[in-house]
Amino acid sequence: LTGTSVVLGFIRSLVFFNVLVKSAQTLHNNMFKAILQTSIHFFDTNPTGRILNRFSKDIGYVDSLLPWTFVDFTQDGISPTCLSASPPPE
Repeated sequence: LTGTSVVLGFIRSLVFFNVLVKSAQTLHNNMFKAILQTSIHFFDTNPTGRILNRFSKDIGYVDSLLPWTFVDFTQDGISPTCLSASPPPE
């Protein structure tokens, strides 16, 4: 029983890691694509340093908040659904 718990915990950690990395890459690529599609006027009026600082700040915030949001979603969203779908005890 303990070995199974360790293996399942390890698998869960791997799944969480892969989902979080993929989500962070998708968000980063979408943000970068949005910056590339802005008009030249935006780049003329905003210094490059300000754009880079804001981009890195937003990415850092997303990277720090995303794991907690994902854990909350899985614990608060999926767990009650699985419990309600299980048959009642006899």
